[in-house]
Amino acid sequence: MGLVSERKAFRRLVRNKTTHHYLKDDGQWTDKLEEATDFPDLQSVVQLCGKYELKDVELVMKFDDEIYDIAVDICHPMGNGR
Repeated sequence: MGLVSERKAFRRLVRNKTTHHYLKDDGQWTDKLEEATDFPDLQSVVQLCGKYELKDVELVMKFDDEIYDIAVDICHPMGNGR
């Protein structure tokens, strides 16, 4: 099998850009990182944005060491000229 770790390299989370709260499975928001939904892939994130009509959120790739965390804008409000 080689040296491939069974542990995920990072978590995929959806975060509100204003409140910095994370999305949970039920569509509610939480400030507790451990309650946040870890999405299996980007397609799941995009589908959820549509399901809950999310606006002004970002995808956060959360690593064990937060200096490596990456946040990317997703689910922009429509009609903002961008």
